[in-house]
Amino acid sequence: MGTMKDKSVLLCVSGSIAAYKAAELVRLLQKEGAAVRVAMTESALEFVSPLTFEALTGSPVHIDLFASASGPVDRYGPESGQTAGNGGIQHIEMSKTPDVIIIAPATANVIGKIANGLGDDVVSTSVLAATCPVVIAPAMNQRMWANSAVQANVSRARDLGYWIVGPGVGDLACGEVGPGRMVSPGDVVHGVIRALSGVEPSRLQGRKILVTLGRTEEGIDPVRYITNRSSGKMGAAIAGAARDAGADVTVVAGPATVHLPDGVALVRVRTVEEMKEAVEGQFDACDALVMTAAVADYRPATEKLHKMESGQKRATIDLEPTEDILGSLQKRRKKQIVVGFALETQQDEQRAQQKLKSKGCQLVVANNPLKEGAEFGSDTNLVTFVHTSGRLQRLPLLTKDRIAMEIIRQVDYLLGNPTGSRPPLVADANASTSSATSRPRSRARGGQRSGTRGGSRGGRRRSPRSKPASEASI
Repeated sequence: MGTMKDKSVLLCVSGSIAAYKAAELVRLLQKEGAAVRVAMTESALEFVSPLTFEALTGSPVHIDLFASASGPVDRYGPESGQTAGNGGIQHIEMSKTPDVIIIAPATANVIGKIANGLGDDVVSTSVLAATCPVVIAPAMNQRMWANSAVQANVSRARDLGYWIVGPGVGDLACGEVGPGRMVSPGDVVHGVIRALSGVEPSRLQGRKILVTLGRTEEGIDPVRYITNRSSGKMGAAIAGAARDAGADVTVVAGPATVHLPDGVALVRVRTVEEMKEAVEGQFDACDALVMTAAVADYRPATEKLHKMESGQKRATIDLEPTEDILGSLQKRRKKQIVVGFALETQQDEQRAQQKLKSKGCQLVVANNPLKEGAEFGSDTNLVTFVHTSGRLQRLPLLTKDRIAMEIIRQVDYLLGNPTGSRPPLVADANASTSSATSRPRSRARGGQRSGTRGGSRGGRRRSPRSKPASEASI
């Protein structure tokens, strides 16, 4: 808890069967520390009762467009804490106070209104009057989502500065299968956190982004394997940020302990060889590859057919190098942008620079899991961007969601500037870089412009009882 501490949220619910997800979204936002108020369209009342949100938030629900700021004129009673007779218009007043507005679910109708500056209910007028970030989570039938007019409205909304999260792909309420379902409430929260960062959303509409994440597992015998501690959180955040930027995202996922974002194509793998085959199968069609996965450098030379006998005083495993995924792609590259990760425990920036040259990447993200805040499985990371220009950008300790946004900004830039001679500045006033930085220009939201590789310290022999053989890592 705490990523949205002291933040106020106006959650707008429109008329979709996915309205039931909004109740869970309220709970998750509150868990993150946010204060939540709810507004509903008239059609949303057909799917969920305002009493549900009143019970969850402890506040009346906004429904009536013509209510004064002293309180709605409908049966839900006056707003608590409002002074009667202050003369304010409710949808104008309530658009002033939130730190972020969320429309979840957002129907094609609501998206169309907002994208074209139309307001005829408490939701659309509140959004049009807002100057805070606005996050939109679409929900509709797959054929409606594919309609060219809807896609034009979504594209226009992105251009106006709204944050679009999703939609997801899967079973729809109508019985069809495809894109259009509202993403999970957890994905919406991640989108809100990104919107609150103050960074202008990237635009990758029509781009195909390939992301690898998680770890790999190499079998020792039928019950044991060599792996590492990667949780997949960084890769999942990058995939979500690329999706929110409008990209067509494919994720090649090794084993991971994190929820993978909705609205992306997913290919599951286990071994390095399987990941290599999957990446090579997707690489030619992609515009950019972000290689976040912690790929094992070594595997057992042979995998035993039966479980190794226990009770031996000493056991030896003969290791051999695994396939070099990035290296294998160099000859196949055309115009693809390639972003690599260098997970090192010493000389991380120097080794990242070496990887940049040897693997043919345009950008390498260096991080050290021994540093505080950058540990495996944490929600934060401490990274350095290493560019082909020789420039280093050292980011402060940030959430992985925020770092993912910065990586997607770099990808967005590199797609138009493959040489990477002048990479965008890190959008944080406190970010440390190798040269002087200035705060980038930004605009108001809401439609108004304004496998650990190498590097051991020599190590030490551990007690044979300190870790089970099945958890051996490399």
